[in-house]
Formats: sequence, C-alpha cells, structure tokens
Amino acid sequence: MAGDDAITSLADEPIVSSEMMPSMLNTSENESMVVPGDDYYDYEVHYISDMPEATAVPIVFGIFFIIGLIGNGTVILIVALNKNMRNVPNIYITNLALGDFLLIAFSVPFSSVLYTFTGWHFGEAVCKLNVFVQSLSLGVSVFTLTALSTDRFIAIVYPMAKHTGNPMLRTIVFAVFIWMASIILAIPDAVTSFVIEAPYSPPNATQPMMLCRFYPEALGEAYPKAHTMVRFIVYFVVPMLIITPMYVIMAVILMTSMTSTRTAGQSSSVSNQHVRQTKERFKVAMLVLSFIGIFFFCWLPRHIYLIWFHFDESEYNMAWHTFKIIGFCLMFMNSCVNPLALYLLSKQFRHFYHRYLLCCLPKEVIPTSSSMSGYSRGDHNTQTHSMSHYSFNGARRGSGNTVTSAANPNTNYQSHQSKC
Repeated sequence: MAGDDAITSLADEPIVSSEMMPSMLNTSENESMVVPGDDYYDYEVHYISDMPEATAVPIVFGIFFIIGLIGNGTVILIVALNKNMRNVPNIYITNLALGDFLLIAFSVPFSSVLYTFTGWHFGEAVCKLNVFVQSLSLGVSVFTLTALSTDRFIAIVYPMAKHTGNPMLRTIVFAVFIWMASIILAIPDAVTSFVIEAPYSPPNATQPMMLCRFYPEALGEAYPKAHTMVRFIVYFVVPMLIITPMYVIMAVILMTSMTSTRTAGQSSSVSNQHVRQTKERFKVAMLVLSFIGIFFFCWLPRHIYLIWFHFDESEYNMAWHTFKIIGFCLMFMNSCVNPLALYLLSKQFRHFYHRYLLCCLPKEVIPTSSSMSGYSRGDHNTQTHSMSHYSFNGARRGSGNTVTSAANPNTNYQSHQSKC
C-alpha cells in the first residue's frame, strides 16, 4: 500500500502510522493502539478503544463458540450413536462437522479478542496452533464439500456406480485422505508462523508488544502475494469450478427425470416410486448445495479483502477496515451454521436434534431399516417416510411394539421412549 506515512508491518503488510490513524478512523490521539496480532494477513495498527469491534467481535465470537460446539458436536454424536445414520453422505457431513468443531474449539477463543487486546498474549505454541487449525479446518471444509458434491453427482448421474465395491469403505478412505491432505497443506503455515516483538508499542505500555507473525521476512516480499493467490485458487476457485458444472448437470438430469416420469406410460406404482426417489435425491442435492452456498457466502469477502490488500495500492480506509472485520467474522461463522442448515432441511437430523438437545419429547419412532436423510447404506434410492404417515398399531410407551409404516406396511420401525 502506498504512502509516505506508511511503514511496513511484521506481516509484510503496511501499518498505518499513528499520525494517520486518528483522522482515518475518526478517533482521538490519546486512544490506545491495538494490533490484531493473530489476524495473520494484516497487522494494521488500530485505535479502537472506542470502536464497536472492541466489544462486538468478542460477543459475536462467543455466540459462534456456543452454537458451533453444540451444533457440530450434536451432528457428530448423531452419526456416532445411530447406525441408521452411518451412510456415505452422512460420513462426509460428519467429516465437515469435525473440521468445524476443531476450529471452533481451538481457534475461536484466541481469535475472538484480536480487536480487544493489544498484541499477542498467548505465546508461540498457541500462535502456531491457531494458524495450523485455521488452515486445517479450511482444507477439510473445502475438500469435504467437493467430495460430497461428487458423491451426489455420481448417485444421480451414474446411479449404478454406487453398487460397485464397498461404498462405505471407499468413503472412509476418502475422508482419511482429506484429513491427510489438509494436514500436509497446513503444516507450512504453522512452521512459518512465530511470535516476535513489535518495533512499536502502545502509549503507556509497560512491556514490549508481541505479534503472532505469519509471513517471515526471509521468504521475501513476494511470498504474501503468492500465498494469498495460492489459497484463493486451491481453496476457492478450483473447488467452485469442479462443483458448479456438476450441479448444473444434476439439475438437468433431475428435471428431465421428473418430466419423463410424468409423461411415460408406466404403472402408477412404478411411477410413484420413481418420483419419490427423484424427490429424495433432489432434497439431498439441495442440502449439499446449501452447504456450498454457505461456504461461498462466508469465505468470498475474506478472499476479496486479502487480494485487495496485497495487490491494490489504494489507501486503507474505514470502508476496508469494516469490510475486513465482516469478512473475518464470516469465515468463522461458516463453521457454526452448517448444523443449522441440517436442522432446517433434514427431517431425520431434526428428529435427532430434538431427541438429544430438547430431551423432553414424547416417545419417538426411529427407523430400523429405512435409511436416514434419504439414503441407504451404499444405496441412495431407499424410500423415506414422513413421520406423519406412521401407524402406531396400539403401541404402548416402553412396550417396544413394532410400528408399521402406512406408506409401506412391509417396513418395520421400533417405538422408543425418550431417554431423558
């Protein structure tokens, strides 16, 4: 960033001098300087004692922390404790929840105070851990969403391919590979990050201010730009270029399938079954698409800001300062909203959310043979029944009597009393 009053920060980004900041951020000169020393890409000096982010960001992150831990933890618990929920798509969804849970648990507590505390107060080990976890979680999220979209694409475009080999084993291998690749890509960020004493200190400081530095000077001025573009391409552009065509093809096939079923002279039972299967596939595809939309919305502002910061010579101002904070918060929000999308879009996950979180519901009907979330294990064509269609056949609380689906009398369910 250009300007005679700017100096170069320890993160290879400009720091606005103390003479410029009061006029730029409309603050007084006796306010304390604060460096967000763990916002790894930009370490501008801020006068924020009276600025809203000093209190707003920790409050927002506190909400993220509670919702993220409970939501992602519940998703993991649901799949771990219920065999009927262990299918190919749900393994990927659990993988996504694990990455988000890790970020919420180990990064949010330290990142929440970047705009409140002066410098970095948590030591070099936590600095490296924080950088590593953020990069790891990003990789797991991106690669899992790509794998999940590919799984949906194969299930809809090449449905017979789902019957070859062992789908569950293949999915677990892919999930392990996703974590290994994400760890490998995150290690360099952890290695290059370290804590260093800042060449400046806030007014009335009693000890040197420390920074969690991301870009070592030894790697040169080109490294931050290259790093920013590589992350943007690998973690954003390439996945979107892979996912978008697949969803266009899936949309065409699903719409064509629905239209051909209505116009074909098939028997009523065969036609209705095909329509139900197509609708279930559509619902699952829309659920995955919602995850992708959330990721796109939450990460695009951050990438835009970083590219602008490293490649544009225009002056850093209040508009970009606000945009940076919004993007910073959104990228963490991404890790706590996927469970909310599951609750809103999946009846089966919503059922188990009620069971584990509300804990005071009447007896539940839990499928024992039908698939959850519209899939069966290794086969995505299994029919899903609405809870409103169940016939209880006089089952009593705690009796364990069999419940029969009115939509399919050959499918058995078990009646369970709430464990709470």
